[in-house]
Amino acid sequence: MKLKISFDDEKRLDNNYKEFGFSSRSEFTKQIKFGNVLVNGEKTKSNYKLRAGDELVINRVEAGPRPKNLDIPILYEDDYIIVINKPPFVASHGSKSYYGYSVVDWLLYRGGSLSTVAGPERPGIVHRLDRDTSGLLIIAKNDDVHLALKKQFQARTVKKRYYAISYGSPREVDFEIDAPIARSNNPIKMGIVEGGRDAKTIVHLIENKNNYSLFDVNIFTGRTHQIRVHLSYANFPIVGDPLYGVKKDKIKTDRQMLHSHYISFIHPVTGEEFQMEASPPEDFIDTMNKIGFDTIL
Repeated sequence: MKLKISFDDEKRLDNNYKEFGFSSRSEFTKQIKFGNVLVNGEKTKSNYKLRAGDELVINRVEAGPRPKNLDIPILYEDDYIIVINKPPFVASHGSKSYYGYSVVDWLLYRGGSLSTVAGPERPGIVHRLDRDTSGLLIIAKNDDVHLALKKQFQARTVKKRYYAISYGSPREVDFEIDAPIARSNNPIKMGIVEGGRDAKTIVHLIENKNNYSLFDVNIFTGRTHQIRVHLSYANFPIVGDPLYGVKKDKIKTDRQMLHSHYISFIHPVTGEEFQMEASPPEDFIDTMNKIGFDTIL
């Protein structure tokens, strides 16, 4: 839906949410954030002060699957599974609070059979990565395959490793973080909470330079934001992390520097052991170069 409205008085943009048919300010703010609200033809911010003569165009986008041709590299595909190297800034699937495009939109654009176990909003999605985390993701093409893969994740036989660029210099090359994770007082954040779900992370230092560290992280559990929470808890917050990182990053990035580079699992039909690797995207390598790491990934 597009609306063109001219205003005569000065007022914060987000304070007009009811006039535009939104039930809450937060819903309207998300539309602004994702560029669906234009002021005089340009993207804006929620605190913009409207002026006489301003023209607004609101292209309201509802959350939900919308087929879209996205540039997502396929590392492997057969009649049962797809393994992709998910780019950053693409969500695994949509949600009520996310209006951007997702892997699901790309899957629907491609067509073909997908599992339905996770519901109509998440066809094919067996596991997920945060929107701004890049790397390996397995897609299931039917329900039997989906359930078989899910059992492997639940049994913790799927091995996943991530590259992370963090602040700080560890005393040891290898260390373990074993601390329970649960929802924190902030509704969008997780935290270390007594009585939370068990979470175990093994960290290997690849290189340390100028008080920055390049880690290879192995997770034994798959809790929400696990690596981001655990590294922050250990005083090694990930560079660029908007939730768990430092308030003022010296290294400017558009996302947290976290990449899922390795996954191993048993093919649910053939029984073959798969070991897949994915190179980090360009922005990850650029951040490594800014810091001055010598390691080549």
